[in-house]
Amino acid sequence: MQRASSGALALCLFGGLAACYSDALTPTNPIDGGVAPAAASPLPCDVDKVLAERCRSCHGAKPAFGAPMPLVTFDDLRAPSKSAPERSVYELVKQRIHDDARPMPQAPNARLNPDETATLDGWIVRGAPRGEGTCTQGSTTPPPAPNLVPTLSCPTPGATLSPGTPFSMPAGVTDLYAYYGVSVNVGAKRHITAIAPVVQNTNIVHHILLLQVDAPVSPTPTTVAPAGKMRLLFAWAPGGKALDLPPNVGFPEEGTAHYVVQIHYNNLAGLPNQTDASGFSTCTGAPREHEADVMAFGTEAFSLPPRTKTAKRCTVEVPADYAGLTLFSAMPHQHQLGTSISTTLRRGTQAIDLGTRSPWNFQNQEWSPIAAVTQTGDKIETRCEWVNGGTEAVSYGEKTLDEMCYSFTLYYPRRTAPDWSWDVPAKATTCVDE
Repeated sequence: MQRASSGALALCLFGGLAACYSDALTPTNPIDGGVAPAAASPLPCDVDKVLAERCRSCHGAKPAFGAPMPLVTFDDLRAPSKSAPERSVYELVKQRIHDDARPMPQAPNARLNPDETATLDGWIVRGAPRGEGTCTQGSTTPPPAPNLVPTLSCPTPGATLSPGTPFSMPAGVTDLYAYYGVSVNVGAKRHITAIAPVVQNTNIVHHILLLQVDAPVSPTPTTVAPAGKMRLLFAWAPGGKALDLPPNVGFPEEGTAHYVVQIHYNNLAGLPNQTDASGFSTCTGAPREHEADVMAFGTEAFSLPPRTKTAKRCTVEVPADYAGLTLFSAMPHQHQLGTSISTTLRRGTQAIDLGTRSPWNFQNQEWSPIAAVTQTGDKIETRCEWVNGGTEAVSYGEKTLDEMCYSFTLYYPRRTAPDWSWDVPAKATTCVDE
């Protein structure tokens, strides 16, 4: 399960690949500005400028955030790709900049504009020729390094969530998920007011999730997902922002709070001896006016037949005791068979978007701002689509190979009724097949 926020930043382009971006803040991988070495084979200046401004904060001379290759020299673009050695890197560039389902640059970063796209397309159509002469702009003046790993808005963290021991990336493995638990002894009640990632190894970290659980989980990283229900608090991918709650709102912590950190690692480049101790840090303070919480719209009642496209539309009506809730951020969530998800609040003829991802991309999940206050009788509708190309049916579940149809939604004031749970709205829906 997962989530984050938005931001538009320079990034990467490709191919078997990682969510790429970078920040010159970690000793494990100082980021090159992306200037081609003087002795390297030249790229055309207009192509070099696009790559420098939009790609090399991941795909620099020292690739970062799981990016499998540099995009700095002519020879880099002509090399066989890591994920499909029968194809050149430049061929995958063209594929991914036009891929609506898995685009590069990846969200939350903006896609290439029409002029940038035309520059790369035109060069590739001409056979990706070598450049001539010396560029007078573009890569000779690299852009400032973007701040792709955000920092907290407070001077001192209230807590830092990190593993008991660093995770070691197994040799020969290119892609995996790791999990570890953190318990925070709080004592008197306080509020979390902001959350930011702490990225220790930019070489292999693809994205990170923070989830809340009811019981402690081992602090030793493992590739086995913890059992039991987890609810998403925050998700970050390179280029995403920190989560800063509204000034009058905070997540409550009291006694001992239990969390799980899930990290997606990508090492398609095959870097040896990679370890990581990434996690999160939080700003905390005195309780604010309102306590925030997470609820999930959607459904858990579905089964996806093999070799079939499935679509469900699920609706829950807001009862009187759920009126007056302020909904302020949403993170739609499916797994790897999902193709689209949207949630809409319907009030008479009025329709308010509560979060849409079409197409859905499992690799890029983020919080997006929404604005709605619930009223009695509102109908909140979530529509999910999946394509199951496998040979077995797939149903709801916590594992990555299971599926989900949730729209995680931040709201206040937090419900405290004895029968309340974050997944009550999803369990109360009525669904129809489409």
